[in-house]
Formats: sequence, structure tokens, C-alpha cells
Amino acid sequence: MAYKTNGFVPEWFVAGFQSGRKLAADLVRAGKWEDAVKDNENGWQFHDWLDYQQSAEEIERDRDHNRNRQREFRRKLREGKKKESE
Repeated sequence: MAYKTNGFVPEWFVAGFQSGRKLAADLVRAGKWEDAVKDNENGWQFHDWLDYQQSAEEIERDRDHNRNRQREFRRKLREGKKKESE
């Protein structure tokens, strides 16, 4: 998830689509979205988002882990090439 919103959709985003608010109301009635406020911003929350998607914190933790793992791999690769050239 690129935006790491934890399933929150701000009202300004929905308003940018033709019939956006009507579609949002339909999704609320269908039980797919819930009215929500995040950081003093009105919008909607996907129902059960975190049951099916990673949280923003989990995404960031995984990215940090992968970044460190890749950094270590590249360091070992460089060290191996230095030893070969000696």
C-alpha cells in the first residue's frame, strides 16, 4: 500500500469523483465503508481493512527490515569483491 492510510479515505478525495459522495453513501449502506474522522478530517474507513491488509506500521517495519537486509547483502558483496581483487 503506497499511501499507508490504514483504509481511511478522506472526504476531499471522494468529492473529486463524479457522484463520489453518493457512491460513498452506497458503500456505507452496503457495510463496506464506515463514516470516520482521522486527524480532524472527515471521511470513510474501509470495514475490516486491517483484517485483510497490512497496517501502515507493518508496511514501514517490513520496508525497514528489507532495506537493512539489502544493505547488509550489498556490504558483504562489496567485501567479497575486495578480497578477490587482493
